[in-house]
Amino acid sequence: MKVGDLIRIMKDNWVTTSEYKGYRDQLAIVVDDVAGYNETKVQMVSDGAVLWFLTKELELIDESR
Repeated sequence: MKVGDLIRIMKDNWVTTSEYKGYRDQLAIVVDDVAGYNETKVQMVSDGAVLWFLTKELELIDESR
């Protein structure tokens, strides 16, 4: 994944108190990535929140051109 890609949040095992809990199946845009740590920083389409996720928790919907 690279900056500008449209992705969907796929993680489904959030703990009840997690601030990320409501983001499953939400769309986001990749704004930064850290290849060495396998993490991706995304900006949520729904509310503009900027959050970090493990790359394996994300599904690529559309690549940026």
